[in-house]
Amino acid sequence: MKSITEVCPFSLKHFDNGEIPILHYSEPLVRELYTELDKYPAILFKVHSTVCRHVLESTAHELADEYPEAEWFWSHPDEGRNSTMVPVLIMQNREHLANARKEFKLNRNA
Repeated sequence: MKSITEVCPFSLKHFDNGEIPILHYSEPLVRELYTELDKYPAILFKVHSTVCRHVLESTAHELADEYPEAEWFWSHPDEGRNSTMVPVLIMQNREHLANARKEFKLNRNA
């Protein structure tokens, strides 16, 4: 998780505090947790290791269309440096993420 700190500096604190559930991806689980999106800083879904980067990226775009209050990110080992060791999809509350980005900018500029 430390490898993504550069691109998401506020994530490590939540990860270290056990606030980010790490679950196996399934569509029913996404539907269920989308209704509880306010409860988590992010939800990380492990995707089967055979899923290629292009399918993962496409799935993230489809989920963003289907679940508009969530911000969707993906990470695949083939991407290198800041990537996760296994393919993942990450769902975050769009509003919470915007607030975290604002707070980070304020703290960085202070």
